[in-house]
Amino acid sequence: MKLTLNIEPKPQSRPRLAVVRGRASAYERNDMRLWRKQCALLVRNQWKGKKYDTALKVKATFYIKPTKQLLNTKYKRPMLEAETIPVATLPDTDNYIKSLFDSISDAGCVWTDDGRVSEIWAKKVYSLNPRIEVEIEELHE
Repeated sequence: MKLTLNIEPKPQSRPRLAVVRGRASAYERNDMRLWRKQCALLVRNQWKGKKYDTALKVKATFYIKPTKQLLNTKYKRPMLEAETIPVATLPDTDNYIKSLFDSISDAGCVWTDDGRVSEIWAKKVYSLNPRIEVEIEELHE
């Protein structure tokens, strides 16, 4: 099943720590929590398949908003429109995957746990239309 999530990709942020009544507590930043809720809602609205509880293969493409410098380079414009320029800078691809998988788990309709994912193929490319495209396929033994 293929999903197109029209949301700008966001990497998973590091957990923040606070001390409350003498106890350390970890929490997630508000902007990250809101992004995950919005992404989970998009997943719930598009998902028409069954809830998987077997091994899965996931193919994810993260379309990242280009930098201003890249936008102002005329000869790169056709490559931007064709979405063929790979992103070779921070944040890491695995941080994008983590935020996506956590959002899908939060949606509660695709898999019982992201530990079900046994194969991952992911890439990040620059695009004038930021979004996330995900393909989820059941692996048969």
